[in-house]
Amino acid sequence: MGLDIQVQWHSGEQGEIVPERFSLGGHEVQVSEVVDRWPGSGYGYVKVRGDDRGCYILRHEEGAKRWSVTLYDSGELETTRLSS
Repeated sequence: MGLDIQVQWHSGEQGEIVPERFSLGGHEVQVSEVVDRWPGSGYGYVKVRGDDRGCYILRHEEGAKRWSVTLYDSGELETTRLSS
């Protein structure tokens, strides 16, 4: 489904999960922005931007308390287009 990761998070004002940072392949990423979120049945997705300028979609399985990265975008293509 994705690459398993460890996530530090807190509950937001409305009880939603707010990721703060996560470890990916020995590299720690600080979440600088929660861009979007959407629920599923027994799981949820959170789209975040990291302090490394990457954009990640994180999947949280509620019952298993398991997190994974399902998509990563470095943002390099967008930067390349803007500078051309």
